[in-house]
Amino acid sequence: MSLMLVYDPDKTESSMIRDQLGYIDNASGSISFCEVQSFKDLVSLINTIDDVSLYCSDFEAGGENAIKAVRELHPSAFVIVIVEQNTSPLQYVRPSIMASGLLLRPFSSDQIAIILREVLEAFWLKEKERLFNNEVFSFSTREGITRIPFSKILYFEARNKKIVVCTSRNEMEFYSTLDGLQEKLPSYFLRCHKGFIVNSLLINRIDPNQNLIHLFGSFRIPISRSYRTSVMEALK
Repeated sequence: MSLMLVYDPDKTESSMIRDQLGYIDNASGSISFCEVQSFKDLVSLINTIDDVSLYCSDFEAGGENAIKAVRELHPSAFVIVIVEQNTSPLQYVRPSIMASGLLLRPFSSDQIAIILREVLEAFWLKEKERLFNNEVFSFSTREGITRIPFSKILYFEARNKKIVVCTSRNEMEFYSTLDGLQEKLPSYFLRCHKGFIVNSLLINRIDPNQNLIHLFGSFRIPISRSYRTSVMEALK
């Protein structure tokens, strides 16, 4: 199980962060929560924790040292920095901080939720990349051979007698059919519609009421009636 560590002397803020994490992660419960209110307790605790995946730190109470203390033992942790609005960005926008998110005081529960969702999505995507074993999808176009890591492919779509491969940043076309493509793809690619094949490892959530698949990056793909049962069975 992944761990989120929060260092914040303001217990009210820490409780708000814990609550929002619970709302976001309530389906899987894959992230545990730990909080400390003093720098001394932080230093003592991090030496007893095997891995910190997410770290939210008050920059004003210990400043850069509070982040360096965690980075030294857990260099890959995703860091959210809590700062006052009048604190100069020059103090925390630095290579030694490498912040993935920022909370400016005073912040609301809604602001915490927005930042947490963005950071958690980046964290989950990084975790899932290990499942792809560096496999690459190759296809031919007039320009030559194009190679895309499967970890970047969100879905394939049949469009205008071509196949469109879609990543979070762009789309590329090539000639094929979804039926032919489905036979060659790894098993984690799932047919959900006559016009779509999705990367099941990059599914954020399923909305059965709307018959929609929500992929990371806020992409939504329809589930057709004929594929609904097989999709739900595959994703149990």
